[in-house]
Amino acid sequence: MHKRGNENLPMRRTAKIDIRSLKALVFEKFPTNSPLRVTLLAERDLLSIEEFLAKLETWLLFLEGGS
Repeated sequence: MHKRGNENLPMRRTAKIDIRSLKALVFEKFPTNSPLRVTLLAERDLLSIEEFLAKLETWLLFLEGGS
C-alpha cells in the first residue's frame, strides 16, 4: 500500500478566534488608560487558537491588576 508523505504529520489548526466583540466591550467599559484596553485594542481582530490562549494569560493578569 502506498502512503502519501504527509499522512503522519499532525493536522494544522487553521481556526481563528474573532475578538471584535471582546474589543468592543473593553472599549466601552474600560478607561482609556487601562493597560488591558490599550493592549486588546492593539490586537488583530482574528487570532489563532494558540495566539489567543497565549495572550489570554497576560490579559487576565491585567484584569486582576485592577484595570
